[in-house]
Amino acid sequence: MGADFDHVVRTIRQRLGAHPVPLQFPLGREDNFIGIINFLEQNVVVWLEETLGAKFEIFEVEKLWDKSFVDSRPDVAAALKGSRSIRSFTTSIARKLSNTLPNTTTKFWTSI
Repeated sequence: MGADFDHVVRTIRQRLGAHPVPLQFPLGREDNFIGIINFLEQNVVVWLEETLGAKFEIFEVEKLWDKSFVDSRPDVAAALKGSRSIRSFTTSIARKLSNTLPNTTTKFWTSI
């Protein structure tokens, strides 16, 4: 059993009164954890199980909502099912990021 991402974010809100905005979100939970969703770069990183994470695959976030893609990837389907509120959270976080960050990652990093 590992850390519960949702619980950690909720605890930060409750105990610190802060409003955390995670820039990466886990894809899956516990045994179904397979990668991360990176909101700054608008992509998903999935570690390949057969290489124990030494190799990985990167694809666009939008593919998570493409039914034919998810149906062809049982690992991604299981990870999405294991994540409680991943779609509503990703929509919410994308909206918050688009309001606070420049349009592209390149512009963001060069503006720092």
